[in-house]
Amino acid sequence: MENFILCEGISDKEFLKQLIKKIGYPDKAIFVKNMKGKPKITHAEQTVVDNYTEDNVLIIVDADNDNVIALRETIKAKWNITDDRIFIMPNNQNEGCLETLMLNFYKKANFLQPLIIYLKEKNCDDKAIVAACRFCYKELPGIQFNNFGDPLFDSLKATIQQNFPLLNP
Repeated sequence: MENFILCEGISDKEFLKQLIKKIGYPDKAIFVKNMKGKPKITHAEQTVVDNYTEDNVLIIVDADNDNVIALRETIKAKWNITDDRIFIMPNNQNEGCLETLMLNFYKKANFLQPLIIYLKEKNCDDKAIVAACRFCYKELPGIQFNNFGDPLFDSLKATIQQNFPLLNP
């Protein structure tokens, strides 16, 4: 049976693919699908929903400024899945998004501290800083996820491993 993580966009997809690889899952053990926006998840067509079962899907969305409890209930009802099959960024309980998670990661990554300081001095907002850091991550060789131990990353990692236990490395 194929296993799927459904997410909102291309940035989420690329991030999750790298995270899955870092956790140690073999290639193609979990397919990450870009659903092209939160509305395509929260208001998915029934024909799309019918392609997945609770046993083979994990849905990851950004909380943004939504009420996390209401968002979780909407997804549960639409997809007929349990709470443990839903992860709401950044930490499954607070408002925020993938960028919140990434900013937390990049702030702890010493190799990007000078860039972050420079961008803060130029009064760039957090999303601009994350965009610059994301570019560096994708374009500079040798930059890797190397700081598990961060509570935000560890909660996402645990959710993936909990939902696909037969695949645990």
